[in-house]
Amino acid sequence: MAKENDDSELWTKLSALTLAAKDMKESVSFYQKMGLVVSYGSDDFTTLHPPPKDTKPLLASLYINLMSSPDYDGGSSWGRIVIHVSDVDSMYERVLEQGFQPEFSPRNAIWGERYFHILDPSGHEVSFAKPLE
Repeated sequence: MAKENDDSELWTKLSALTLAAKDMKESVSFYQKMGLVVSYGSDDFTTLHPPPKDTKPLLASLYINLMSSPDYDGGSSWGRIVIHVSDVDSMYERVLEQGFQPEFSPRNAIWGERYFHILDPSGHEVSFAKPLE
């Protein structure tokens, strides 16, 4: 008979999210302008992560992998990544300064977060958020 596991003890962290990149150079540039750093890059696959503070890049909280997919049609599927930041309004200003147009300005949600969304070059919805205090 199988032993039941305590899933809270089994899971340690989510490490990476892989997204299709219709145009690799444009997608890498987008995420770099958001403040991420490339730790590995090629024409077919790139890994980005938050800039290291007191940790080594291999200990980043989440990696975003971009996989080249020139035929990707973002209109046929949908997904969202939620990235917590220390200051949603400052991130919104950064996005505007980089020349990007978010879907809406930061707002407080009934579920207890301040957030806004922006589409990446391949059509993936990126939500920058912070729990309300």
